[in-house]
Amino acid sequence: MRRFAGVKRAVVRGAIVLAVVLVALLVIRRLRDAIPSRGTGSASPLALPTGGDGPQPRAARTEGGALRVEKMPAVFADRSGRDRRIAGHVTFAGTPFAGATVRLTAWGGAIIAPDGERTTGADGAFDFGMRVAGPYEVVATAPAKLAAILRVSLADPRAKPAPDALELVLRACDTWVTGTVRDASGGPIARARVRREGLAGVETDDAGGYELCVTPGQVELEYSADGYGAVTIGVTADLRLRRDVVLVPEAVVQGVVVDEEHDPVADARVTVTTLQWGAERAATRGAQSGPDGRFQITQVLPGRVRLWAATDDMATEGTQEVVAMVGASPEVIVKLEQRTTISGKVMLHGKPVAGANLVAIRKSPSGRSFDTASQEDGTFVLTRVMPGELVLSSSQYRVVSPSVLHVDTKPLTGVVVELASMATVKGRVTRDGVPVAGIDVCCINRAEWQGTRTRADGTYEFKGVPPGNYELMANSVRAFSDPKKLTVVGTEDHVVDLDVVHGGEILGTVVDEKGTPLRGLFVKFQHPTTGDLCRVTTDEKGRYRCASLTGGAKYAGAVYATQAMAAPLAVPPGKPYPMVDVRDGRSRIENVTITVLQGQGQIRGRVVDTNGAPIADARVRANNEDRFSSWLSLASIATDVDGRFVLDDLADGSYFLHVRSTEGGTGTATAVVGGPPVTIVVALPGTITGSLAGFQGTPVIYVTPLGVYSQLTPGTVTGATYRVGGVEPGRYMINAQTTYEGDAREVVVRAGETTTVNLAAKGRGTIDVVITDFATKAPVPNIQCHAVMAVNGMRGVTNWDPALLPSTDAAGRLRLEPSPAGNIIVGCVSPDGRRSGPSAALTLAAGANGKVAMQSVRTSVDSWGTTGIGFDWRVVPPRIMTIEPRSGAADAGLAPGDLITAVDDKPVGTLDGAGVMFLIQDHVIGAKVPVTVVRGEQTLRVAVEMRPGA
Repeated sequence: MRRFAGVKRAVVRGAIVLAVVLVALLVIRRLRDAIPSRGTGSASPLALPTGGDGPQPRAARTEGGALRVEKMPAVFADRSGRDRRIAGHVTFAGTPFAGATVRLTAWGGAIIAPDGERTTGADGAFDFGMRVAGPYEVVATAPAKLAAILRVSLADPRAKPAPDALELVLRACDTWVTGTVRDASGGPIARARVRREGLAGVETDDAGGYELCVTPGQVELEYSADGYGAVTIGVTADLRLRRDVVLVPEAVVQGVVVDEEHDPVADARVTVTTLQWGAERAATRGAQSGPDGRFQITQVLPGRVRLWAATDDMATEGTQEVVAMVGASPEVIVKLEQRTTISGKVMLHGKPVAGANLVAIRKSPSGRSFDTASQEDGTFVLTRVMPGELVLSSSQYRVVSPSVLHVDTKPLTGVVVELASMATVKGRVTRDGVPVAGIDVCCINRAEWQGTRTRADGTYEFKGVPPGNYELMANSVRAFSDPKKLTVVGTEDHVVDLDVVHGGEILGTVVDEKGTPLRGLFVKFQHPTTGDLCRVTTDEKGRYRCASLTGGAKYAGAVYATQAMAAPLAVPPGKPYPMVDVRDGRSRIENVTITVLQGQGQIRGRVVDTNGAPIADARVRANNEDRFSSWLSLASIATDVDGRFVLDDLADGSYFLHVRSTEGGTGTATAVVGGPPVTIVVALPGTITGSLAGFQGTPVIYVTPLGVYSQLTPGTVTGATYRVGGVEPGRYMINAQTTYEGDAREVVVRAGETTTVNLAAKGRGTIDVVITDFATKAPVPNIQCHAVMAVNGMRGVTNWDPALLPSTDAAGRLRLEPSPAGNIIVGCVSPDGRRSGPSAALTLAAGANGKVAMQSVRTSVDSWGTTGIGFDWRVVPPRIMTIEPRSGAADAGLAPGDLITAVDDKPVGTLDGAGVMFLIQDHVIGAKVPVTVVRGEQTLRVAVEMRPGA
């Protein structure tokens, strides 16, 4: 669900997200992928393994798709903490609940703790006894109830709630995901597992059917079965959403874990994660190495995956890329490097402080230790610390000293960490005076974290809030609050209570001319002036619930075939789309039937390679428009052993089809529902290889498409060489970078060919940055910046850590020292959601000092609409990348490639695309925004209408 309203609701969507937020979130995700946190299973790309006959399969005890262990692995334990008891109660409707199943897991449900299941008695109590310090998940389930999930860290002595006083609240269920799980040939898969967040779920029946109670709104479901590759699928659920899923045969990743002396390493946690992030992706899978260092990971989705491993004192430097093949893949040799520990005491105002979060961060190449919390006496132990130049960081406090630590592989002891207090923002969320549990509260715009959720009593808390201007809002798919503005100056506490007042609802059904309900269509209702809207998917009976509306007008309804479709479906004569009067945020209008001139049918086809041979297990997706972002929820299916596929329940019309094979090859075609079968030819992917020279650490490699938004492709590094496999034919930028040096080149990849591009670090320099406000020219403090390699004004992608970024001071100044030399872009992020994070390009010679002056735009309009202009966040000049059809920009004659030079007749040469977008968005809906563009030799001035957001 997506929303714009008369009072600014969710702040900036669409192009703003691409222009600004994606910069931070995407790069932070890449960073976090590179640094597996305690209890997570993601890592970034490094070395491609080779050879060997492979280990013999080893038996592993499993239960429900999770690894059952006799004891918790040493890598799991937090050395700072002590063993603590995990216990509590399960309740429903405010009273104890008997007969609930409570399960204790770790690593995102991948490990079932020893003796980790209880059944509650009449008092609803459960007790797992004393447990080793570490992060756990406690999950309570009961038939026909919404499962309760709590994540518990035993390392934190001040955790709220205390781990021995947990309350897991079961709730009545009004939202379900139903469907079938089948194999590629159409056969049902019995006893397949369907789990919310990989933790709470059900098994399919003999016909492959399932129904799972879920939270309304966006939810991630994991589908797995013995012998099949596990997948994670994101859905937006309400009522009874139907989602049929096809699983393909599993790949098995196997190998041996060794240390730097090539001796086998036992009890290492080995994890594989996807290389292709999106709404549908390979689920994370893992295993423990045995006494001989060998491991075997099953239920891996065939294709390119990345692998990392760790023990309590060793870890891989980044990850390895692995091509996971159906059956047993070739043996992988996983090399671990020595890590160390940092121990000491945390002090605040001269006294030990308990419960302070702490992490060690390596400056270059970027990397993090496991995090921990200080104990009652202030002591702490940080594990899996990477040797190098480090800083200590806390999400709750400002670290005063030490400013820098130089660490080798020997344990560093006796470190005294001096902290300074930061602001706290807390409050309670209510609706009609009743506390609201489990609702999102957003946004404290630190690059490291953005939002939180309310506890069972409706309270929330942000600790460690830096100075800045914020807007807080409570938000769910059912209702949301008005935002409240907040200015944080120092270390003061702020109490911000939020009332969820906007929850208007429209309920009804979408049918065809014969009255047959149509499932899987997208319904939108929108306020005519403010742009407040909802977008939902019809459920298995064609029903929809369009909620979280502000009201105060007649909302215009429309139905779309796919999530990305720009034009609504046709309606019969005399039955126009409805205009529904929603008086206020508490209105509920029912039985609104929408009739569309659309049947639902199939597209059949076959996927083959360039020699005509069938390709099995390829993923085929369909969309009305030629857009296939990995985050779009689109109709999809896997091909069978003969390369055949059938896409069901498609609205009548023509579609673009996109296919990706497990090896990374892609193909496209067009087809018509009910038309003849279509053949899609998949071109072989290309490969980029080359040497690396002049780097003072191991760089990360990313390949970025030029001219289009598409999936980034990470590379792997082995010594002084790199390799990037599975790259679609096309034009790219390849970027190799540590924090302080790098190189970037343009490269053309051809189908089935290997292209060699040698990369050499350009050295280091220093950059002085000054940032001022575009309108007032006043200095802008508290903006963080970093430098990234660039090609022709387009920035690359690299790993960076927000905790290491310098911030502008009161004079709007900061220094990047050292900074990569060469062609670079300085990119910045702002904690103020109304202010753009500026960027600028420069060429910096090795050893030189560069100077960059940038300007940031702050908006004042509460109601955000859209002109249909989309910018490429990677490119510094404000050149238009996309124009939405039937938008104000399209009607004004603007086109992709136009360079914007002025808005409101003010020159914007000092702004990037994000700044120009903020400047354009600083107009009310209905306004005509004067925009000047350069197109080739022409200069055009047009008026672009600001319209409600789509």
